[in-house]
Amino acid sequence: MRETDIAIVGAGLSGALAAVMLGRAGYAVTLIDPFDACRPDFRCEKLEEAHCDTLRRARVLDEVLPAARRYQDIWVARLGRLAEVKAIEEYGIEYSALVNRLRALIRTASHSCRAR
Repeated sequence: MRETDIAIVGAGLSGALAAVMLGRAGYAVTLIDPFDACRPDFRCEKLEEAHCDTLRRARVLDEVLPAARRYQDIWVARLGRLAEVKAIEEYGIEYSALVNRLRALIRTASHSCRAR
């Protein structure tokens, strides 16, 4: 039997991020999930400016971005012609890569955090 301050059931994006943040805040967190790693799935996430700001405040953005692909500028065509170029900077990342990056941070956030 193990003692823990907080048990989180489910190690998807929300559970993994919560475990990282709570572990960094000094809580002993146990992450409970049937899989050691998030399995590949046909899903991906788009990280817009607001998402990046949230991940930056959570102090995980620098660890997540190396697994993401940066893209900028969207070319909009209408009737076969370029209508406009929208200036943006966003990132695309496979969902399982994002979750596994966060799960890897749990081990460094608190030694008592473990995926099951």
